[in-house]
Amino acid sequence: MEILICGSAAGEGIPSAFCRCRVCRNARKSGGFDARTRTAYQIGEEVRIDFGPDFLAQEIRLGFDSEKIRHLFITHDHADHFYPETLNHRRPAYSKVAPGRILKVYCNEAVERAAMAHPVIGEGIEILQMEFVRLKAWEPVVLREERMTLTPLPAYHAPEQEAFFFDVRSDSGEEWLIANDTGFFSEPVWEWLGKRKFDGVILDCTFGLLPDDYPYHMGAGKNLLVLRRMRECGMLKPDARVVANHFSHNCGNTHRELYEFLKPYGIETGYDGMRLESLCRCLAGESVPHPAVAYEVET
Repeated sequence: MEILICGSAAGEGIPSAFCRCRVCRNARKSGGFDARTRTAYQIGEEVRIDFGPDFLAQEIRLGFDSEKIRHLFITHDHADHFYPETLNHRRPAYSKVAPGRILKVYCNEAVERAAMAHPVIGEGIEILQMEFVRLKAWEPVVLREERMTLTPLPAYHAPEQEAFFFDVRSDSGEEWLIANDTGFFSEPVWEWLGKRKFDGVILDCTFGLLPDDYPYHMGAGKNLLVLRRMRECGMLKPDARVVANHFSHNCGNTHRELYEFLKPYGIETGYDGMRLESLCRCLAGESVPHPAVAYEVET
């Protein structure tokens, strides 16, 4: 199982439009790992988590084929994670989608409501060859052809709706936790996680190195608390990879600063285009580990 980090920024992106903060100015100058689109993930060719406004830019930049996506999982309806206007491009007048190529959208009620409120999507999802599937916390979605199962877990985020993050398990036994957007996990989630052993974990790190007292996201401090509890409770395999992702420019940290802080704790710093597999597969030559950060950072 390969996970592609298509985007690694919070809602504003990095650089954020109109912003002259140090992080955004550095991203415009340096590009590279510091230039971040809104967070989303591809799992293989046919499964995607989240569908924000940078979807087309990510396809162009990273080279995946959107025509092959069959299963779209949405965490919640915030615009950086769900941008229904792009789904309108599935109309016959705009795109030549293969007949019978149904796109299943797995989501909560708020996401489906936002999509159906769109003037075109609401008039005919049949024309768009789409189908909405309502997610329920703890109830696994089995993708038989893709040989994987995604289980939605209740996120501590967006209290006005039922937001999710996902446990992703392949039929071969490889298992990843993709946990954003969310704050520190609730006790029912911890109880559920205690029955698992993960090959990898991706954690919300919106606040970077800032104090992360806001309850609905995490920063490096809470990431370390999550990691310590997972290690102490035996939820991680010996060579499990842990990745921080979903960064805001308002945290004030460049990629290099995040990388240098997190690395001693065994946490990798996510970036657009990062490809993830379990470490044992990396050591077998099937993937490329996190590269060194070698460019200069403007201070």
